[in-house]
Amino acid sequence: DVCSSDLNLLRQIKEETGARILCGVMPFVSRRNAVFMKNEMTGIEVAKKLGVKHISHIREFMDLDHGAQFIMGKKGKKRFINQSDGVIYVSYSVANHVNLGEPLGKSQRVIYNGLKDANVEFEDKEICNSLNLGVVGIFDKAKGQDLAINAMPKILKIFPNAKLNIWGDKEGGFKRVIHKLVKSLNLDNSVVFHGFEKNSNQIYKDMDILLMCSRCEGFGRVTVEAMQR
Repeated sequence: DVCSSDLNLLRQIKEETGARILCGVMPFVSRRNAVFMKNEMTGIEVAKKLGVKHISHIREFMDLDHGAQFIMGKKGKKRFINQSDGVIYVSYSVANHVNLGEPLGKSQRVIYNGLKDANVEFEDKEICNSLNLGVVGIFDKAKGQDLAINAMPKILKIFPNAKLNIWGDKEGGFKRVIHKLVKSLNLDNSVVFHGFEKNSNQIYKDMDILLMCSRCEGFGRVTVEAMQR
């Protein structure tokens, strides 16, 4: 449990900010790294102790996209989430998955992620040999950058001057994997790593085709951003 000093700090924050709603996290155990959070007080429990409303914002499938499992199972996860005073799901697919196919309750809503106006002019494009392909997202197996890289040798047979532009970054083993994959396929001149870019207009301005290679997405923000343009 959270120690008394931590709880007192939360009470102080509540008093000073006039907080009436508290958002919190749920305990998960990950198959990948076996992180166990059973001893951590959840946001729901803290909210109850502080006497404030609690809203759960569910943005991921967790098991389908990240291989993480709730420690009390799918039914336990549903019961746990329903202890909140309100639940916001980022998409109907996430809501359906977490609710095990049952209809949304009175205090549950689907609210999509907000996107800024693209503020671009649409124009017709012709596919040519200098095809600009793009993949956007953090470096993670679930995002599928490796699938796009593996597809490039076949694409280059049809479009010899095609480029695969990879936007995003994340230090770790998968970053090393995809860099090694590029070298092993002799694609150094055909794959460009741009790193992280905050300005989405910069990402999409020269992109001809977005490749969405994610295994699973709770809400495909990148897909919607590309559709805006």
